[in-house]
Amino acid sequence: MGLGHVIGNDVAFVNVTPSFLLGGYCEALPRDRVVLEILEDIEPNEQIIRALEVLSAEGYRIALDDFVLQDHLLELVRIADIIK
Repeated sequence: MGLGHVIGNDVAFVNVTPSFLLGGYCEALPRDRVVLEILEDIEPNEQIIRALEVLSAEGYRIALDDFVLQDHLLELVRIADIIK
């Protein structure tokens, strides 16, 4: 069953864990059909920030889920396309 069968013509918001993000699995998803949703408990270390910057530069949209602004999360705000 393909993604199009599940979401039709819509865009899917896909929760992304740090291991999924750093494991290179996001690239298996079609950038025009998904928004990569970063969960609220993620710790934005250097590796996470760099991976998100690369994905953003490749055309992936990034969303911050259940976001509450805190100083240590400002780098994520800079990268994000959507803040929920």
